[in-house]
Amino acid sequence: MQLIKNKFLLSLFIVALSVGVFGVGANYAQAVGAAYFPQNTNVTFSVDNFTIVAGSDADAVTTTGTSITITISYGQSFTFRSTGRKELSVNGNNYTSKTCSTSESKVVITPSAGDPQRIVIITPTSGTCVDTSGTGGGGGGGGGGTTTTSTATPTPTTSPAVSVSPASSPTTTPAPTYTPVPVSLPGASSAKLYRKVGDSKIYVVQANGLLKWVKSLDDFNLAGYRWQNVKVIPNKEFSKLKIDVGSNAPVLATSTPLPVFSHLKIKSGIKFVNIRSVGSLKGKIVARALSGQEFEFSDFQNGWYSIKKDGKDLGWISGGYVSKF
Repeated sequence: MQLIKNKFLLSLFIVALSVGVFGVGANYAQAVGAAYFPQNTNVTFSVDNFTIVAGSDADAVTTTGTSITITISYGQSFTFRSTGRKELSVNGNNYTSKTCSTSESKVVITPSAGDPQRIVIITPTSGTCVDTSGTGGGGGGGGGGTTTTSTATPTPTTSPAVSVSPASSPTTTPAPTYTPVPVSLPGASSAKLYRKVGDSKIYVVQANGLLKWVKSLDDFNLAGYRWQNVKVIPNKEFSKLKIDVGSNAPVLATSTPLPVFSHLKIKSGIKFVNIRSVGSLKGKIVARALSGQEFEFSDFQNGWYSIKKDGKDLGWISGGYVSKF
């Protein structure tokens, strides 16, 4: 949908909404968590490499060298995959489906309506999963699979005069493993995190007042930081801060880059969403936004986004009705 850029049209739009031209939408959008993965994201543990599948969404995701912890709510879905077919152990069998095929093992977590927020811990092991693709039922009601029938191949008779040398087995070089190494970063409880609008880098304020670049998702999670604590600020404000020049060169070449979002879009199926003066239902309604409209956001607090249009602050909007991009 084309955004409203003319200030006069925007004012007219807000006045029309205030007199009740638009009705309240009957459908509500699903929740969008603070940890959204728009593309496949690789995570490396001591036993193998794993993938957070594109489109996965949760309130929070943290990793250690041996496990991944997902905090997830209704309306979100998270998929964790092992192309190495490693056995994926889940605490309390707290998953929607868990499958193993000839090409991968996978855990899918999708809370149902009415479910409370849950914390799921997936711990991959070095063992290989048992293939369930050829058995019926199970795995969250996926239905019967296909059964492969093996036919024995006759062993050819070799003439005694012919000497057959056994074929040499190819040598496989083990894939290098990467174990995240904790780096020196300020503690999560006192950390001030910033990101410049349009820039993928996230910085934390050090004790000396200088900004230090958080170079990877592993470093971000190991420090205990949370996505909702990252403050997105305009270029002019960011230019007033001083960066530690010694922190600008990446040192973890195999680390996963941090996903970046700076815009919001009102979800489809909603006639309008209230824009409030503060990030709370107690805030005064100052405007309304229609389905499909897009905005920049500069802050996120307690499930509410501070939005702006053409550099002008408009107010706060609930995160349950928007998608980040």
